[in-house]
Amino acid sequence: MKWSKKISNKSRLRETAEAFIAKHPSAIKKIPSSDIKKLIEDLQIHQVELELQNEELQRSQIKISELHKEYVDLYYDFAPCAYITLNARGFITRINLTGISLLGLERTRIKNRPFRLFVESESLKDYYQALKASGSKKQTIELKLKREQGLPVWVQADIVVDLDKSGTVSQRRMTLVDITNRKKTEADLRLSEMKFRYVTESIKEVFWLRTCGIDEMIYVSPAYENIWGRSRANLYNSPRSFIESIHPENVDEYLELLEHYHLRGRPYTCDYRIVPKNGEILWIRERGYPVSQSFNGRSLMTGVCTDITLSRRAKTDLQELNTALKVLLDRREKEKHELGENVLKNIEELILPYLKKLSKISIDQNGKTYLNIIDSNLKELLSPFGSQLHSPRHSLTPTEIRIADLIRNGKTTKEIAKLLGVSNNSVMVHRHHIRKKLDILNKKINLRTYLKSII
Repeated sequence: MKWSKKISNKSRLRETAEAFIAKHPSAIKKIPSSDIKKLIEDLQIHQVELELQNEELQRSQIKISELHKEYVDLYYDFAPCAYITLNARGFITRINLTGISLLGLERTRIKNRPFRLFVESESLKDYYQALKASGSKKQTIELKLKREQGLPVWVQADIVVDLDKSGTVSQRRMTLVDITNRKKTEADLRLSEMKFRYVTESIKEVFWLRTCGIDEMIYVSPAYENIWGRSRANLYNSPRSFIESIHPENVDEYLELLEHYHLRGRPYTCDYRIVPKNGEILWIRERGYPVSQSFNGRSLMTGVCTDITLSRRAKTDLQELNTALKVLLDRREKEKHELGENVLKNIEELILPYLKKLSKISIDQNGKTYLNIIDSNLKELLSPFGSQLHSPRHSLTPTEIRIADLIRNGKTTKEIAKLLGVSNNSVMVHRHHIRKKLDILNKKINLRTYLKSII
């Protein structure tokens, strides 16, 4: 029968049978008893299959539920952030391993304790305010937490509230992320910025940081306003406005320098004049250096502008002073030369002729000796040799100079002693001192030859 073929699909047996009977209620009476028996057997078999399938489905659901719970527990405990559940009173009811590590205590010493006990006093106010404000909306705050051992830790806390059917708080779920390193970095950055501002705002030089194209001024120190007489706000709005104060005679040279160095990110040093609003001309020395880091994809230059007006004036004054001093020295040297010539002329004209006449007069031997000494000393003063021996580097005494001159003229120790009226030993002592002062003591150098060579 077609009917029996249709119900052969066991998965649709009951559905097909019920549909057929509902559509043909009288047809069931015509079904042979053998078919009815077969149908009952099929239904019984199908019932058993369904029961087996239902048992297998239940076992699968239980296994899936266990795996899901295991997975949730595993993820909860080993999550990279801390999960803490608080009851309505703020007591900890559940905490994962990351939270335990964060608080630095065993789980048994953490559970069923108020979370506020782990919050530093400086963060308690923020914690209470977050608890009051937390409703259906998540609250995010930063808290400083205590640790029994070790330093406190900073965390970012996200707090979500669960409400019961009556709208009352049933529990609060907290997610904590350790931000200690970030807070330390922020503190270091603030300290570094404070030091930077202290230095740049205390120095008299103008410190600046700008793009190579000078289309944006990143930073300029307050000294700019003191030197240029312009506001920093104006410079930030118009980064090239500082050029307007450069002296007309220096503008072209400065712009050319910018083209070849600044715009290409190369170091440079230049001097130029500016005319501030008060009209006083100032000399500026600007040094620029490339910065290794970029700003929004653009290369940067940093530098310092120093007011060198006083040093330039001092340099000019020093040059003028040196010029005047040179003129004076030249004049003194000329006068000295003229004086020397006059002295020489006077000696030659007023003294030497009389000495020559005296030498022709009949006098005793001692008189002739003294006369020779006077003549010799006068010639010594007029000779380059005398000038050499009088120099500070030799520092010979007058007696040593006379003896040195006699030695140079070929006199022996005995002859010198007789001329000067001293003993031979005295002359030998003077000869020793002369060699020592001329730095030829204990050297195989003939004294007369050396004295003749230093003229």
